[in-house]
Amino acid sequence: PCLLVFFFSTCKESLLWKNKPVKYRIDDGEWDLVPHFYMGAIANGKYFGGGVNISPNAELDDNKFDLVVYKDITVFNANILFNSYMGSHIEKNQNKVSSKKGTKFDIFPLNGENYNYQDVLIEADGEVVGKLPSTWYVLPNFLSFVFPSD
Repeated sequence: PCLLVFFFSTCKESLLWKNKPVKYRIDDGEWDLVPHFYMGAIANGKYFGGGVNISPNAELDDNKFDLVVYKDITVFNANILFNSYMGSHIEKNQNKVSSKKGTKFDIFPLNGENYNYQDVLIEADGEVVGKLPSTWYVLPNFLSFVFPSD
């Protein structure tokens, strides 16, 4: 039931949502322009809260982030949003959803008619924590874990 409630909420919000133009680059490479950016996720692990398999190619121990970009999505692409729960959204919709690995991501909004920098917000764990532009990078071996012996 929670899955359906979240999915229908996403569809409802998508009715009012306007995709926004952004550009991003990975590891200081060439800029990739996304004129109709719906959503992006920078992930170290595969899952969002609630079991959404947002980044099925992510690996916790590869010292890389996965950047998942949804582009040109509307409420009429609800199947793509639903496929995100199973992790098949990238494989089935390569023209609308992409996934790339890297150690550094620069993401910038683009100015244009009816939108500005304040329009592209950053969320972490469901809370708004800032807005674009932003730079994200991996700090390899930054965290140490201690496990009990058997």
